[in-house]
Amino acid sequence: WDEWVCTERLLKFTEENKKLQEELKLKLRLEVIEANKKLQEELNLKHNNGKTKRRK
Repeated sequence: WDEWVCTERLLKFTEENKKLQEELKLKLRLEVIEANKKLQEELNLKHNNGKTKRRK
């Protein structure tokens, strides 16, 4: 998404800020992976609900 920001909101290009950027990227990736796992589990449960019962 695009957003105009003032220069006061920009971080300087330092080693510390580059490390912060990498940490935030990793955190986001982990959150996305976890959300995808939960969604997949929900879909599997929904899909398997009618198919796990045996006919008599």
